[in-house]
Amino acid sequence: MKKFIFAAAILFLLPLASFAQGKSAEKIYRQLNDAVVRIYTHHNDNSMHGQASGVILKEKGWIVTNYHVLGDASVIYAEHNGQYIQLDSIVAMDPKKDILILQLKNSKNKEAYKSIPNIRIADSDQLRVGQKIFAIGSPFGFENTISEGIISGLRQTENKQQNMIQISAPISSGSSGGAVLNAKGELIGISTMVIAGETAQNLNFALAINDVIAAAEKKQLRNPGSNQNPVSNYYQRGYNEYLSKNYLSAILNYEKALKESDQEDYWNIYYSIGIAYQAIGNADTAIYYLDKSLQLKKSVNTYVSIGTIYAEENKFEKAKGYFKKALELSPNSTEALNRLGVVLFLQEDFQNAINCFKKSIEINDKRALPYYMLGQISEATSNTNAAIGFYKDAVSANANYADAYLALSRVLLKLGDTENAMKYQQRAYQINPKLREAQ
Repeated sequence: MKKFIFAAAILFLLPLASFAQGKSAEKIYRQLNDAVVRIYTHHNDNSMHGQASGVILKEKGWIVTNYHVLGDASVIYAEHNGQYIQLDSIVAMDPKKDILILQLKNSKNKEAYKSIPNIRIADSDQLRVGQKIFAIGSPFGFENTISEGIISGLRQTENKQQNMIQISAPISSGSSGGAVLNAKGELIGISTMVIAGETAQNLNFALAINDVIAAAEKKQLRNPGSNQNPVSNYYQRGYNEYLSKNYLSAILNYEKALKESDQEDYWNIYYSIGIAYQAIGNADTAIYYLDKSLQLKKSVNTYVSIGTIYAEENKFEKAKGYFKKALELSPNSTEALNRLGVVLFLQEDFQNAINCFKKSIEINDKRALPYYMLGQISEATSNTNAAIGFYKDAVSANANYADAYLALSRVLLKLGDTENAMKYQQRAYQINPKLREAQ
């Protein structure tokens, strides 16, 4: 009898042991896919800055992602399954720890908000090497791709300010800010970076979720009117004003942050003041602050911003010089390549412009601008069929690229394809009604 009871107990425990191993990738994806979104960022001129991922923490009303996703962009928004997700403001940001937390605005589409699942948050201090994990994000824009692996290591950065989770689950450009989940489907981290190179193999890293939550809680405990960390308070206010396009208010807050900050932070605040002046069209003052930022720290974004200002003033040689300095720092900067290519196009140096845009596409074939500009060059050199192909590539990369639809319409109209020309023209006007007024 005892043997029977023992055998029965083993049979009863088997399903529990199996359950303890965790959920399948298919089940985790089905349950949590709708809590991971694509993040898009744009510059003031509506050119795309980048694409990444973000995780919705529904109970808190947040989207968490990486600070580097925002960078020097002036517009940030989220999208999932073709639906825009409105953002309200910045909850917290920590450039040094690469953390950005955004407040959701759910009043516009309450039904869609209800369908977002709640992701449980794990205690990342309890993680162990070898545990099974899953990563969900949008590498190169492929929305909500899931991969699986294990925790390969638990690391700290050299300054010991960040706890990093090394994972074997593959992630790529565009995955930044995506969800890293344990076998129970609990959030343990945010995909952050990949170490790439000929000798690097599957070296992927995520920010520990405890650090992300702590960053937000630390900000929320501060009274903005207190003297506790006024730099962060003023800078955060400034950035929120900048994203809301209240540029003068942004400058005022940045300048207050500058007065309170340590010298090591000056370069970033100078840069922020510079791009705010750039946004209101005060080129001389913008260059003054951006140049002060460069004196303290060489930055690709700063070189690109100064080059863009000179390009807008038709000072093309100066603009090219700054774009080339950006490329010396980062040869694979698609932003610098694209902007250099535009200047070369305006100078009718078509072959060198083509080289810039083709290299940009080799690095990241998901950005629409280089395809559009190759279409412009093809149109300028009377290569109509090539122009049509490139413009179609542009709208494939960005379905809301109004200028590309209008260019398609223009070329097709020249070929006598009135029906399709009108279709593309209406699509352009639907996306950007101001284009109708400009015609």
